Amino acid sequence: MLTTNGSVPERRLSEVIAEHLRRTARVNPSDAERRSWDRSLPVLARDLVDAGLGAVEMLVEYQLPLTSKRADVVLAGVDRRTSGDAYVVVELKQWSQAELFEDDPKLVLVGGMSGGPWLHPVLQVEHYCEYIADFVAALEGRSDALRGVAYLHNATRQSVPGLFDLALDSNVRLFTKTERSAFVGYLRDRFENAEGHPAAERLVNGRVQPNRPLLEKAANVLKGRDKFILVDQQQKAFETVRHAVEGAFAANTKRVVTITGGPGSGKTAVAIELLHYMASANSPEPDLGQRTRRIRPDRLRLHGPGPGVRLGGRDHRP
Repeated sequence: MLTTNGSVPERRLSEVIAEHLRRTARVNPSDAERRSWDRSLPVLARDLVDAGLGAVEMLVEYQLPLTSKRADVVLAGVDRRTSGDAYVVVELKQWSQAELFEDDPKLVLVGGMSGGPWLHPVLQVEHYCEYIADFVAALEGRSDALRGVAYLHNATRQSVPGLFDLALDSNVRLFTKTERSAFVGYLRDRFENAEGHPAAERLVNGRVQPNRPLLEKAANVLKGRDKFILVDQQQKAFETVRHAVEGAFAANTKRVVTITGGPGSGKTAVAIELLHYMASANSPEPDLGQRTRRIRPDRLRLHGPGPGVRLGGRDHRP
């Protein structure tokens, strides 16, 4: 994770970030990832400047606690209303066009990108926020301190039909370049133009709360008392299987989705969340039960290597 307040020239920004990640995380960023930094980070920085918020800190490639997953940017500053710490997790997308995958509100196809469907960016950033809030002790009991934004700065509202239909609460927002002025207004409403470094330090260096043991948490998930917070490919894997299950049931057929990944990549968490989802799908609730009734949790299998969803690392394509 790199902290920047505009002191690094834009033309050198990707070099600085790449060197930082090589040194601290032993990660060698791809050329595509470097290009994404050069094209997206200056856009966000200029929006902050235009909002009169040059003192807000940008935490670039913020590493989520106890995982190798990284969020594009976390903005850290002072809440305009409460004068307390305020944070906005920003997922930057270079997409110019995108549409819902087979009318599924949680999966999208992106123009010019293979390998889809992809997780809806609003859902992606929502889970980043949930994960950070769950592990960072400084945010415990402070739901007002953390917000999320998916910023499709190359797209227009008309070029991403359906993506605005995913109704989440006001804690997570979606903006395109059509809504740039609204995004600048959102930033002004969120932050004071005050030094953001202290808030950034408290987030980065604050105490991390260890998660409960896996078996205890798994039992509570299956009882509906808790949930695993899935991020990136984990959530994509969950939504891909969910979509396949509902589609197979509607067509009265069978489908196989393979989930692969190394130790610690999240296969167990995905499997347990799927078990809970499938068990809940047999509930008497009309909207859920009618779509997925008679789904068999005992038929869930995690297969060996093969085509499907790969867990582990982070997909750094635009």
